[in-house]
Amino acid sequence: MSGINPTLVRRMEATAKAAALAVAAIGAAVLVGWALNIPQLKSLSPNLATMKMNTAATLFLCGVALWLKMRPPARRLTHQVGETLAAFAAIIAVLTLTQYIFNIDLHIDEALGLQPVSLLSAYPGRMSVATGVCVFSIATAILLLDHMRRTSQALTLFTLAMAVLVLTSYAYGVRELYRVKIFSSMALHTAAGLALLCVGQLTARPRRCVHRLLTSDSIGGHMTRGMLPAVVIVPLLVGWVRLKGQQAGLYGTEFGLALLVLSTIIILVAVVWYNATLLDRSEAERLRLETVRDDLLTREQSARQRAENAILARDQFLAVVSHELRTPLTPIMLLATALSKNRGLPTDVIDDLQTICDQIQIESKLIGDLLDIVSLGQGAVTLRPLWIDVNQVARSTVNTFLPRFAHKQVRLSGDYQASRSHICADPVRFAQVLGYLLDNALKFTPAEGQVSLRTFDDADRCIGIELIDDGVGIRAEAMDRLFGAFEPGDLSMTRAYGGLGLGLKIARALVELHGGSLSAASEGTNRGAKFTVRLPGATNGTAASQPGEPCGNGSPRRILLVEDNVQTLRAMERLLRTRGHLVKAVTSAGEALAAAQGKPFDLLICDIGLPDSTGWDLLGTLKEQGPIIGIAVSGFATDEDRDRSLKAGFAAHLVKPIDMSQLEQAISQTLISEQALVPSSGTQAEL
Repeated sequence: MSGINPTLVRRMEATAKAAALAVAAIGAAVLVGWALNIPQLKSLSPNLATMKMNTAATLFLCGVALWLKMRPPARRLTHQVGETLAAFAAIIAVLTLTQYIFNIDLHIDEALGLQPVSLLSAYPGRMSVATGVCVFSIATAILLLDHMRRTSQALTLFTLAMAVLVLTSYAYGVRELYRVKIFSSMALHTAAGLALLCVGQLTARPRRCVHRLLTSDSIGGHMTRGMLPAVVIVPLLVGWVRLKGQQAGLYGTEFGLALLVLSTIIILVAVVWYNATLLDRSEAERLRLETVRDDLLTREQSARQRAENAILARDQFLAVVSHELRTPLTPIMLLATALSKNRGLPTDVIDDLQTICDQIQIESKLIGDLLDIVSLGQGAVTLRPLWIDVNQVARSTVNTFLPRFAHKQVRLSGDYQASRSHICADPVRFAQVLGYLLDNALKFTPAEGQVSLRTFDDADRCIGIELIDDGVGIRAEAMDRLFGAFEPGDLSMTRAYGGLGLGLKIARALVELHGGSLSAASEGTNRGAKFTVRLPGATNGTAASQPGEPCGNGSPRRILLVEDNVQTLRAMERLLRTRGHLVKAVTSAGEALAAAQGKPFDLLICDIGLPDSTGWDLLGTLKEQGPIIGIAVSGFATDEDRDRSLKAGFAAHLVKPIDMSQLEQAISQTLISEQALVPSSGTQAEL
């Protein structure tokens, strides 16, 4: 169903409030009429029935109750008071009906101290049976408005039907419809008050049940709003005209009936035709919008393809340029380094040569950053994970940077508190991340400033590395752009301090490839900055005895990856490839079986719910072709699902969503605990 029209919702809620106040006003006016003996308020005309005092009291209570229920939901006390008033009105109606059923007098008819007189009733102060039933129904409906919605609406519709029946009898002059034998009749303003109360009740919650269609912007909603008033009003109006004409002697019964049928047909055909015209216009507009949407979609796809081609061309250009730039730098670097060691040259010449060497190193680093950006964008960065000691690598990196910090007169300190310091990471890339962070801190921290690096045990068995400086800080509006490639967080600072703004982008990408996260925080300009790295640490039984040993069994594995969600499949394939594994990624069991024909795999990583089969059945079929280890990755999380996976032959059952550390741990444990059943090629062969 289409969305709700907020304008219609507001109008319906306003209608409910107005109806509630109108009903409360009717009840209060009749009570005043009885108190001051004003006949015009008690009965609108001497020839019409009188509204009893208890009826007026219950209408007043129901009107106030509905108005209180229309207050904002946060005001629970007013809602509770409204429900209490509705319950009190329902009790009055129940007690009245009890008197009729058991022919007893509970003396509630004189509760207000007055005994009205009516020649039309055997019980002058008592509301009629029909009125009692209607009051009970609508009061109960108000009480259940926010608790039993469908029951509330059913009671409201029943009351509305009774009230409309009485109003129709008054309009048509059929006294039998609003008089129940010896019981007092339902007054005209009683029926009108009940009808208003029902309308208010039905429009009080326009977003619920049947009202969702009335307030919908769909074709059905427009048709309902267009035809419903005509369907209700036309038969009543045509019937009244036919009856009055017949009573005036303009025609007989047969002609009046024919006139009624013909008039109804003509009017309803006109209404249907009008709504059909509106629907035809809506359909034409829908087709036009679909055409516009298809055109926009085509343009978007074309623009996206052009953008992807442009990015590919940029990456290829950067790769070629970076490679070509490195070639002439090599002899310059060699010659400058050799000459700078010639002590026979003047001191100023040696200093100039050292400056040349320093600038070439900076240039080489910028070229390396460009190559890393290209490789990361193409998913071509391959990690060579080993067990490393974070404290040891951090200390070594800090010691390497100490001379540069001392040259700028910036104090650099290290605090290595992590006790679970072993992680599975590429040591070169991990040191590169720390280098980018230290480089960034050195660039933006003035002389006499301070930079500190510390390691710590983070939650969930993670290891944290925190780098804090008291430099120029980061403005709030620049924080969102801080990790963007070629889009530095603060352009003015970049112009002042130099660089391409690639370091933090590369650092975050490398951290995420390791299954971790890199975040930044700052209190503002000249308030310093804090960068925090979080990486999954070693769990019990997974850490190597000596840093430098390969993670798991240390050799790449041939992995068959099966996942029907394309985004998940691509992400897992890229992350597994960066860890050196040979991955064949498919989206169905059929594709997996075709890929396994004549090509042995060491490991199956498979979703359970596949479009053409289940992971359980797929593993069974693959095991018939040859030995293979399986890891299930699924959204099925019950104990029965895990047991079924283990019974089907899976070595592990991981529940989505998973992170890379979970998958790495599962791969490591399964391939260490079981001997590799199929020898791996150990090369980047084509799968």
